[in-house]
This record gives sequence, C-alpha cells and structure tokens, in this order.
Amino acid sequence: GPAKDAQQKADARRAFEVNVRNALLENFPPGGEDTGAVYDFPPMDKAWRSVVHDIVEELGLHSEGEGVEGVDRHVQVSRTQIMTEEALEKEALRRDRLVRAVAARG
Repeated sequence: GPAKDAQQKADARRAFEVNVRNALLENFPPGGEDTGAVYDFPPMDKAWRSVVHDIVEELGLHSEGEGVEGVDRHVQVSRTQIMTEEALEKEALRRDRLVRAVAARG
C-alpha cells in the first residue's frame, strides 16, 4: 500500500544519499589538496540531481549541471569551481567587451 511505497521511497533515497556521499568522499578525501580532478555522476533525473547538489554543498565541494535535460544531464563535481569551456568563453567575451568599451571612451 501507500505506506509501504513511501517507506521504499525513503529507503531508496537513503541508500542513494549514502552512495553519493561515499563516492564524493572517495574522490575528494577531506583535507586533500585540489588536484583539479572532476567527478561525473551518471545521468539522472532532476529530483536525484538535486539530492547530489545538496550533498556536494554539505561537503564543501562544488557542483555544476552538465549535459542536456532528458538526454545526459548529470552532475559534475570538483573541489573548486569548474571553469567549463562555455564559462571560459563567456568570461573572455565579457573581458573583450569591457576592453572595447574602455577603448571607445578613449
């Protein structure tokens, strides 16, 4: 019945949280140095990704959503903020615009 379903859901979530925490602690041992390593969780739906993001934050790590929703959307974790190609390009464009704006003022 509904109570049993709810219990199974809670158990599944707890098991998932334990697995996520273990994977993170194994890949990013507390007090370890930032090697620039990145860990990719497998694609999963939004509700589970949100659990991953919460645990990442709790452990003081950094996470980004990567990939396409419904296809391969997944969580990517690192010790510090990951500058993805996309982020680096945006940053370069932003700097470029600033430089041009300053030059235009003369």
